[in-house]
Amino acid sequence: MHKEKPILTIEPPNFYTPIEVALNKLWYRRRDASLIRRVEGFLHKAPNFLREAPKAVLGRFIATPNHELHRFMEMTDGLDIEPVVMETLWDKFCTLNPDKLNLIHMPFYKGNDKNGKTLFEYHNVSNCTKYQGTQLCNITTYSGESLVSFHHRLLSLYMSNIDKSIVIDDAFYLFNNCGPRFFYAYFLPRFICHGILFENFITNNEEQLFFEHVVLPIFTELSHYFGVQPLIVQLLPPYEAADIFWRCYPYEMKSALVKGIYNENQLIHG
Repeated sequence: MHKEKPILTIEPPNFYTPIEVALNKLWYRRRDASLIRRVEGFLHKAPNFLREAPKAVLGRFIATPNHELHRFMEMTDGLDIEPVVMETLWDKFCTLNPDKLNLIHMPFYKGNDKNGKTLFEYHNVSNCTKYQGTQLCNITTYSGESLVSFHHRLLSLYMSNIDKSIVIDDAFYLFNNCGPRFFYAYFLPRFICHGILFENFITNNEEQLFFEHVVLPIFTELSHYFGVQPLIVQLLPPYEAADIFWRCYPYEMKSALVKGIYNENQLIHG
């Protein structure tokens, strides 16, 4: 992969927890009935999928089998907690958000050039301009299939071990109606004793400012309030997190997907 220029982060050294340490802490906290009651009282009851059993969680707009999801599955392989992708299907499509854009404007990884830069090709599966501002769950592909069903079908074809581990995250409504501080104040407590979040919060300068002003203060406040910090495992290597490689799909998927979904004039080289 192409190594992007290192990002100057303000993440404290103990913000992320190593995966094995996080797992041990989770099971230790699961034996603390008082802590569980405090967290569930704070949340007004944790989501059912977390109350049933603790989970390893990746939160994304739509679950899709890109390299990032493969990384998540590799990291959680062999753990005694189930990996789950939480989706926010009611969020609105925006071409300025690369994670949303690449659900329609899909990049396929071709390899690296002689300088190590990631090479890729794009395929459009729907009309980005037409669906700007549309909820993700209401977007259809060129073939007439819904965008959500399309990506879920890819999961069933290429990652059958995750296609049943998808949940719709109702926490998006908190974010949509009350803003990011309220969202993180009620999202991060889920990972005190109900699960482990896999995430990278900083991949560019804009995200650094958001982290500094929103995520880190909430993280610190919750850690003081509960006496323990939310369990967050760093999903991607810190100096590679901005690389488009992680949003790319394996190149061998391209030929199988192009039939009946894409036109050749929709191919764009990256």
